[in-house]
Amino acid sequence: MIADIHNKISRSGSNLSDRYEDHLTGSFFGTIRYLPFEVGLKNVLSAVQFRDASISLKWELLLSKQRKNDIQIEFWPRYEEGEIDLILYVDHAAIGIEVKYLSGLSSDDDKETLDDIDPEESINQLVRYSRLIDRLNHGDLKCLIFLAPFKTVYQIEDVMKNRPITSNVSLGYLSWENILEELKSIDFSLLPEWQVMIITDLKQFLENKGLIRFNGFRSIKNLVKPNESYRFEESPKTKWNWAMEDVDGRKTYVFKN
Repeated sequence: MIADIHNKISRSGSNLSDRYEDHLTGSFFGTIRYLPFEVGLKNVLSAVQFRDASISLKWELLLSKQRKNDIQIEFWPRYEEGEIDLILYVDHAAIGIEVKYLSGLSSDDDKETLDDIDPEESINQLVRYSRLIDRLNHGDLKCLIFLAPFKTVYQIEDVMKNRPITSNVSLGYLSWENILEELKSIDFSLLPEWQVMIITDLKQFLENKGLIRFNGFRSIKNLVKPNESYRFEESPKTKWNWAMEDVDGRKTYVFKN
């Protein structure tokens, strides 16, 4: 719905295949904003990881102070540095969120010139967005969150080790899989039915997108019994016997078992 409102999807839906990330962004954050902050977004944002321990402490303090819906969400704001997916305005903080689903960064610097690039000149997408967040006149804490599937987060975190991000902005990382785990950990016992319904729909939505974290083989306890010995053998390999004469290129052939 949010993607439709912001004209990210054409009326005919012809460009829908190119807008998976916009649809994911609008559907998830457009829905979770209806929940009280401490029930929805607080749980999601608590999973953000920062390299700097001092920033992590400031982040935890910021989240602990927010109540109800004392937060403003701006979808796809356009600035000179580009169009970021989300900006959250909290009491004393501006939080930019760049969302990825099936793709990586849209732009990056030439690897051969990384040592000479100034943060004000970098074309790396996250560096550009850090400049965007830095120039916002809102609060003392400014953060940029990269949100993507875990594999992409891992890859981009490695890329950003050598990128000159703006010093006034803290870069954090968040995976969709961890968001799903946070939603699963919410205690429903004290929540009204309508909040439970929204959270359940959000979980189902992410699961349907395949954004599920591998948590090991849960059924292995039923397969292996303690205090018993086991011997593992390789099953016999199937042998194929192709008994045939010379192949005639002018004929067709069918294999029958």
